Amino acid sequence: MPRLKTVKKDPSNRRKKSDKADQGLILSLQFLFVLIFVIILGLNSLRRSSISFSADIVAPQTPDLVAISMEAPEPEPSSQFLRLIGNPLDHLNVRSGPGTNYKLLSQIPDEGSYEYTTIEDSWYRIIMKDGAPGWIYGDYAEVIH
Repeated sequence: MPRLKTVKKDPSNRRKKSDKADQGLILSLQFLFVLIFVIILGLNSLRRSSISFSADIVAPQTPDLVAISMEAPEPEPSSQFLRLIGNPLDHLNVRSGPGTNYKLLSQIPDEGSYEYTTIEDSWYRIIMKDGAPGWIYGDYAEVIH
């Protein structure tokens, strides 16, 4: 019977495989360590940058706002008078502004004269007998010279 050759296992071969496995494990651990370090470093830098970013926020400079009045200035009163004429009714409506869309303040008799201070679109701003201002339609008034 032929004799079988026995091969001895080489302990150095086993060491080589073991060394390669250890090197692979070491490389994996090093990679994992670097990855964790980069993640922590990145989070810290993000946290620092957001803090410094919020501290650097400055409100934009805006010009000072100027209030603009949309109302015309009150004209200087003058001593001009008018008398009421031609109204088919026995009274004239006095309104809070120069137009029929303004509130009706009073009704004055269709007689006598009234001081006026302003004319606007055929409407006269008059001073009533009680001293209150109001507006009447100019078609029913005549200026006294």
